[in-house]
Amino acid sequence: MGKVIMISSGKDGVGKSSLAALLAEVYCEKGKTVLIIEFENGLRSQNLYVNSTDSLFDLSDVLNGRCELDDAVATSSLSAKLKVLFAGNTRESLNRDLFEPLLLTQVDKYDIVLIDTDSSDETISVVSSFSMYNLIVSTNDRSGIQDSKYICDLLYEKNAPNVRLVLNRIKPDYIKRGAASNLDDCIDTIGAQLIGVIPENIDLAYSTNNGKRLNKKSLIHEIISNITERLDGSNVPLSYM
Repeated sequence: MGKVIMISSGKDGVGKSSLAALLAEVYCEKGKTVLIIEFENGLRSQNLYVNSTDSLFDLSDVLNGRCELDDAVATSSLSAKLKVLFAGNTRESLNRDLFEPLLLTQVDKYDIVLIDTDSSDETISVVSSFSMYNLIVSTNDRSGIQDSKYICDLLYEKNAPNVRLVLNRIKPDYIKRGAASNLDDCIDTIGAQLIGVIPENIDLAYSTNNGKRLNKKSLIHEIISNITERLDGSNVPLSYM
């Protein structure tokens, strides 16, 4: 049975979708089959991040019986093991009764199912009830921390398992000069256990903006690989410098 990992955030633009793509890439390098299910309506960001084929159909089409799931799944050029199911073009309420059987069929097919949510309470509440790990992606500015605390509280309210925090786009110089919160303050305020810290990094920007593989010798690759190891239960270092 595959592992379901939800990747959420309190607001858009914190790097949630790029993290999903990076985790997927590293898991595929380790020989895992991966499906990304995207919930950001109409954006198809994952198409850019993992350089996938396009598809005429999407998640909404599958849930509403307009096509079979295999007809809607796109393949990444980064790895034949990486597939993507895009969000629909219009906002629809997530029907738990329709989503559950779809997800259950995929955890039998894929080793890892990464769910790239939108920031709505409704989607996060439904998806977190099926996820083994529930990741919150946050920046360390005040609004990012505040919104992430809200999502963390929501997940605890829903009794979601294994709520973990990934701090993204961290600039150490900003922390030193007091222009952004330090990591301890972020963790204490948000209230989730830290599982990874990703700095602002040009290699990362190049990779995600161009749909290219990460350099396996880069710091970012090491950080993402360590996050996957932690998700798999290993005790590995937490570093970002």
